[in-house]
Amino acid sequence: MSSGCGWRRWCFLGVFGETSVRLGSGLLEELDRKISDVARLRPDLLRERMVKLIYTDCATSQALEEARRRGVWVLNWKTDLTPFVVHKVRST
Repeated sequence: MSSGCGWRRWCFLGVFGETSVRLGSGLLEELDRKISDVARLRPDLLRERMVKLIYTDCATSQALEEARRRGVWVLNWKTDLTPFVVHKVRST
């Protein structure tokens, strides 16, 4: 593969996600708890970089604000509701 396509930049990207019809702060806490559990129990499954995402139909403004603080990418069928954030998990 050509290094010009940028594939190497994404090969160490892990995605943790949830789906919900209505997004509330409880799901954000659950997502972070699940990520912590994986980091504690199976650190070999983590990649160098990680994206936390939630796909939803409806989100409260408080949940969206908390998602921004936690760096969670929230999206629906139409648009991104919060910015795309890549978290660094560990160094190479």
